[in-house]
Amino acid sequence: LHSFPTRRSSDLRFVFDKSNIVGYKDKFIEVQISLLDSNLELYKDEKNLNVELVSDDPNVLFYTDPTATIPVTTITLYDGVATIYVSSKVAVKTTISATHANTADYAYTPAVAELDIEELPPWPIIDVAKIVDLNCDHIPDAMDITLSSEYTANQSFTSISFTYGSTTINANKVKSLNGKALVVEFDDIKDIVTNATGKITLTSNIEGQVKTVEDSYS
Repeated sequence: LHSFPTRRSSDLRFVFDKSNIVGYKDKFIEVQISLLDSNLELYKDEKNLNVELVSDDPNVLFYTDPTATIPVTTITLYDGVATIYVSSKVAVKTTISATHANTADYAYTPAVAELDIEELPPWPIIDVAKIVDLNCDHIPDAMDITLSSEYTANQSFTSISFTYGSTTINANKVKSLNGKALVVEFDDIKDIVTNATGKITLTSNIEGQVKTVEDSYS
């Protein structure tokens, strides 16, 4: 009788891009999931892999897009990577994970991260941000931002930076600031991106301290 070696499954590991995720309630926190091999290199051979998203707190929900309204419980990894958005309407401290059941070929180690969603801070953060064309020449030239609250004494706007296509644009020229309505102008954009969306960072001076917060714009 001849014996044949049993085929061993390969060890693969899901990882989040951060082990401690911090954000504010009612906001979308961007988190990337990657699938790594035993050498901790990105594993792309598993095409269109559906991954289960789990939170220890039922208030925490997962979304596929920062503008989505319907939460999901799974996400599909393409070429070993996926981006999710985590949100909660209440402040919570909990654990989230991304996992997939083991198969005959692969044994998966879940991604696990601590999630800390805090109450809104006592200074302005971004509620909504939209890229706009003020002079109607079909070229974006300003960011129209609705703040979560007004700047008060010893608080002031410093700057914004945002991704636009493959570039990052920095701007600090305030066209107007009325209550929670902030419009920041920036230099002419050379390469137009249709229906641009991306990340935006707001930097403020709060009682002499630099405070930054990330969000998304559309």
